[in-house]
Amino acid sequence: MFNFFSGLALIGAVFYIAMIYNSPAIALLGVVLGVFFVLSFVWLLVLQTKLQIRLRIPVAVSEQKKKTAVEVLVENKGGAVCPKLKLRLKVKNRLEKRFRAKWLAAGAADRRENRYVYQLFLERSGSYEVSLGKVRIYDLTGLFSIGRREKSSAGLTVLPEITETMVRLTAAARNFFGETDTYDSRFPGHDSSEMFGVRPFCDGDKIQRIHWKLSAKLDEWMVKEDSLPRACPVVIFLEYQEWKKGRNLEILLRLAGSLSFSLMDAGCPHFVSWFSRESGDIVRFRVDKEEEFYLFLTFLMEDLQKTQEGGAEARYREKFPGERYIYGLRLDDRLCVYRNGEMFVRFSSNKWEKQLQNTEWIF
Repeated sequence: MFNFFSGLALIGAVFYIAMIYNSPAIALLGVVLGVFFVLSFVWLLVLQTKLQIRLRIPVAVSEQKKKTAVEVLVENKGGAVCPKLKLRLKVKNRLEKRFRAKWLAAGAADRRENRYVYQLFLERSGSYEVSLGKVRIYDLTGLFSIGRREKSSAGLTVLPEITETMVRLTAAARNFFGETDTYDSRFPGHDSSEMFGVRPFCDGDKIQRIHWKLSAKLDEWMVKEDSLPRACPVVIFLEYQEWKKGRNLEILLRLAGSLSFSLMDAGCPHFVSWFSRESGDIVRFRVDKEEEFYLFLTFLMEDLQKTQEGGAEARYREKFPGERYIYGLRLDDRLCVYRNGEMFVRFSSNKWEKQLQNTEWIF
């Protein structure tokens, strides 16, 4: 394909040959090429003002090593059809501070909104920025093109792949009682500050538990059931500094996600906490169900872009001085795991998945 500098060089060469051979026919060819060159340039200048190009990601959350659909919407407000487009797609990993770019071909853009869908495959988890760089617009012949820069971009969160690990809960963890505002929706308990529900009166029920208004309405003795608080016996503390060459920070992300998911899958509510540079304070997320798990991962990947500080567990105790928990797990970017202050396991950066699969976590 020719750009306009190549076109100028070609026209100049034609006129030079016409002068050498004193040929009016070759000179006429140069004039025709010059007129075509000018008309093509003007046509492209007008056409590029009529095109509005933007990028959109329909589902902004994806999974590691899975394809994600990226849409480019081209609205042609002019009267002429744009025969061909080329788009430079730029994908930047905000965590690693590096990017890759690729030219993508697009078909003709007629007089309406045109949608081009591309599949993006990302092997690494993290927070990404997908943006359009340079766009090349071609004329009707496809020989000449003009470029312009686009500023359209969209965020994409790629969740880490989860590695299953063995979690076994003791009676102390299952029956852990502590201050919380979250209660079990399936089983009644012993916390009278929150009512679980009502049921018919049975032998052995205390008179103080009778729900008098409802009993009078139903003409049947009904008693109130207390709720079962679901406190968190485990807190996971994350400590990391900044992205360095290597994979430890991504491994830390996958370790934290795998351990949190396995605890949730075993029915153990827990907190995940770290010191956030953005907020300047300790943040924590309660993970009790899948929606909370994915919310924690998404927020963590956004926060991983910034340098953090250590001492998450000490800061946590300062912020929540009266809170009780049984196990405090501290994970750092050296892939060390401390349980209640003592070294529990250190993962190898090459064999950490196999180690994690073979590790039994007893809480």
